Amino acid sequence: MFEKWVSVLLLLQFCCFGCGSCGKVLAWPLEYSHWINMKIVLEELAQRGNMVTVLVPSATILIDPTDSSSLNYEAFPVSATEEEVRSKMETFLDEMVNQNNDFSQWKTMWKFHEMMGKFMTEMKSLCEAVVFNQTLMEKLQKTGYDVLFADAVFPCGDLIAEMLEIPFINSLRWSMGNTYEKFYGGLPSPLSYVPMPMGKLTDKMTFMERVKNMLLSLLSDYYLHLYDIIWEQFYSEALVLSAKVIIVAFFPLT
Repeated sequence: MFEKWVSVLLLLQFCCFGCGSCGKVLAWPLEYSHWINMKIVLEELAQRGNMVTVLVPSATILIDPTDSSSLNYEAFPVSATEEEVRSKMETFLDEMVNQNNDFSQWKTMWKFHEMMGKFMTEMKSLCEAVVFNQTLMEKLQKTGYDVLFADAVFPCGDLIAEMLEIPFINSLRWSMGNTYEKFYGGLPSPLSYVPMPMGKLTDKMTFMERVKNMLLSLLSDYYLHLYDIIWEQFYSEALVLSAKVIIVAFFPLT
């Protein structure tokens, strides 16, 4: 008798709610290990019948727009060349990996944030190449994507999603000082027990190590605030421009 009721309930569910359907996914990735991690998820989504499109700049290193996989690629032009992008990344990796052992903990953090500041400028240029490209944005809008999947290490994915009026999902392993997790994700992060990334500390800290952990956290919060000021102004400009485009589309000048 119980099995019959279960069958009836399942039948009602299929009749009332229907079955799951595939959708259209737009991806905003980053290079190197970030792309390797995201690509696995995107390929799985494509194998399950979803249409997956990857936004990719004309100058890339690991992301190959000619890849014959199940993924689609939407390339957009940028001023930088592949050689320039590769050179900057190799400089960053050399300083953070090969020279890191010669730096003190504080100098390592300072160099990291210094390099992140430079990458923020580069990512802002990439973001401008997308959101200010009216032809590309109109094409993405007409495609009717259901969701945007973005690497949240650098901003822009949420801005593209806002301009396309679609929800977004962030992919993030960790951020410096757990700043994104604390302020955007609401993740509890008691500094007496949660060591900051790159701080070379564990969850069992002495009093002085906890003080050091707190100072590292405050330093990361300070840098995040500086980055946010730059991006907030840029987001405002992009959204105002987007609103003007929408107004002109609805009320064309005669």
